[in-house]
This record gives sequence, structure tokens and C-alpha cells, in this order.
Amino acid sequence: MQKVNVLGTEYTIIDKTEKEDERLKKHDGYCDSSTKTIVLLKYEDDPMNKEDMSYFRKQILRHEIIHAFLSESGLEASGNSFGGSWAQNEEMVDWIALQFPKMLQAFIDVDAIDLPEGNIVTKEVTVDSSKVAKAVMENVKKQLEERTYYPRGCS
Repeated sequence: MQKVNVLGTEYTIIDKTEKEDERLKKHDGYCDSSTKTIVLLKYEDDPMNKEDMSYFRKQILRHEIIHAFLSESGLEASGNSFGGSWAQNEEMVDWIALQFPKMLQAFIDVDAIDLPEGNIVTKEVTVDSSKVAKAVMENVKKQLEERTYYPRGCS
């Protein structure tokens, strides 16, 4: 079980099957701001699945983390005054989730973001920022080479 800090609030990331969670019969994942959980569909082995399910899971996880950030920013509730929360608009959240790696690379390319030098040390993980930048570049190239796939009913 993973945890992620979203604007000072800890969210728990859980993988479940459709049998364990009815909501996953129609969605690949969801963010529950009331329980501070992000639930992702744990795919069963199926020849019809995408070849790179790890990559697909990361796309869904980014999507749900964006929902968490919008919620913790207060936008989930305040956006409802005009007939629907723009912060829960799936098209917008998908766009951010899909484009963020490319945006990050653009920021890096023009020195518009300060990444820590060397290693970033946190409570549990040590991250080499040069490896992160390389991985982001590989991910961007992969996304540009592949057709964009929109997950079924992410929310």
C-alpha cells in the first residue's frame, strides 16, 4: 500500500479488483476525498489487457492524484455553484494527467523549474533527480510515439 502527500494531506493508494469494489466495474480508478483514498483497478490476467499494464496504471494514478490535488485545493466543492464542478471535469483532468510529463520536460528544458541537485532524500525513499529526468524524457517519447488512450470512465 502506497501513500502520497497531497498538499499536506496523506492519501492512501489501494489496488482492488472489481469483485472487491463495485465502483471499479465502471471505472479504472477513483479518488475518494472523504476517506483520503485513491483506489485503482487491479487487473486480472487477461489477454485483452494492454501489453504494458504498468504504464497504463501510472496514467490512471496520475489522473486520480490530480483529482486529489483539486479536491484538497478546495475546488471540488466550490466549483459546484455553476451546475457542476469544473475541477471534476474528466476531460480536463485527463489532459493534465497526460500532458504533465511533457510540461515538466518543457520546464526543465528552459530552466523554469528548480530540481534539487543529486539525490532527494525523504522519509522512505531516495530519488536520483537525474534518473527522474531521464525517465520523464523516456515517458514523453513513449507517449508521443503511441496513440493516446483514454481510460474507460476514470473519475
